Amino acid sequence: MTSLSPPVPVIIYTHYDEYRSLYPKRVGAEIIEVPAKAIADHVARLPPVHLEVLRTLITHFNKLIASTKTDESDDVFLQKLALSVARCILRPKVETPLTLDDRFPSLLFVDLVKSSDVVFQSADELKTKQREDRYALLVLRSVRA
Repeated sequence: MTSLSPPVPVIIYTHYDEYRSLYPKRVGAEIIEVPAKAIADHVARLPPVHLEVLRTLITHFNKLIASTKTDESDDVFLQKLALSVARCILRPKVETPLTLDDRFPSLLFVDLVKSSDVVFQSADELKTKQREDRYALLVLRSVRA
């Protein structure tokens, strides 16, 4: 069987705890919705190459889900897919029994797939704003010099 474990996950190790903070611990069967804009804020902090790889993967999985016909609902299929691939997208640098039990990588994957348009559009807007702010700061510094 082929292993699907890239040496470095798409969402780099250093961001693991930031994403974990988005998803509070579940209490019973209650699942708390995480706003797409909050996810976009974190996705926008990824290095540009990682952002584009994530966008490409999520776009591919959206097409895969749309084109795959099963007896299951799309939500069930998405949950199974999330359990299979989420750790390739987000995992800690060192696995522990505690991190192996974390469910939030799968929840993040589901949210990325379901809200991909909003997440990536908002992430692009945030990246553009950050770039413009950096440029304005450089212009301001050069004017003062």
